[in-house]
Amino acid sequence: MYDTSSETGKPLTTHQCMTAHSIAWEFKRVWHLEPSLADPDTVYAGVEDAGLFRSSDGGKSWQELPGLRGHGSGPSWQPGAGGMCLHTNRSGPQQSQADLHCHLGCGAFRTDDAGKTWRPINRGLKSQYIPNPEAEVGHCVHRIAMHRSRPGVLFMQKHWT
Repeated sequence: MYDTSSETGKPLTTHQCMTAHSIAWEFKRVWHLEPSLADPDTVYAGVEDAGLFRSSDGGKSWQELPGLRGHGSGPSWQPGAGGMCLHTNRSGPQQSQADLHCHLGCGAFRTDDAGKTWRPINRGLKSQYIPNPEAEVGHCVHRIAMHRSRPGVLFMQKHWT
């Protein structure tokens, strides 16, 4: 389950649907599992709607890292035709749990504090079919891959050029 407000029991924020109306987050499916290279008992799950979960007991229990959905830009995220999923997550150059790269239908994000806070890493991207082609978020990223011999280098496949 997604983290919810302790006061209302409702999701922490909303996002936009295909028609740009605000809707609550809904857990639909798991898109990606990524084992930690630093800890054999830790695995991350990217889900639709755009959430990230972590298990530190080999998958017996899971906890959301709500900082991603709670990012200030979250209410403006809007799904593409395939939904709003977090379908790739990667450990950072040091393979530490505190240095993750993630992406979803709104672009690529990074955390340096084990998922508490996130920042977009989309500077320099241009997507011609979004309202602001050089926006910080809103890019339709399909995949991220880390360079094998230069782990500080990421490659990104986007929907638009």
